[in-house]
Amino acid sequence: MSTEAATAAPAEKPVARIVTKVPREKIIPLEFEVEFGGQVFSDIRVRRLSGAEVALYYEQVQAGYRSPRPPTVDCPDEVYDALDDDDRYTVEAAAIDFLPRRLREGIDALTSESTEESSPSSPAS
Repeated sequence: MSTEAATAAPAEKPVARIVTKVPREKIIPLEFEVEFGGQVFSDIRVRRLSGAEVALYYEQVQAGYRSPRPPTVDCPDEVYDALDDDDRYTVEAAAIDFLPRRLREGIDALTSESTEESSPSSPAS
């Protein structure tokens, strides 16, 4: 037995990855840069989530985690909170396009429920 074979590192485990020509992320330039922790954010990456990331997000929400930042937006919560409202609007609009269907449907359901609750009822005749 050779020493080389005995000391060779084990082969790396293969990693699954999505291969598609469909864009899975978009870089949103900020009109108003944000500084946080010594880093200046001049753009924000918005991306699609994997099934595992959606499952983790659901676990976090069930455990009480709350954040106004959509899970498809890659930046610290503090940066998201500090965004100029026009930049935040642009980032959120792009984020919706990258949400998985199950999250988008959940948001649509919540939005329609809150719209129904806040709309005035018609007066009785």
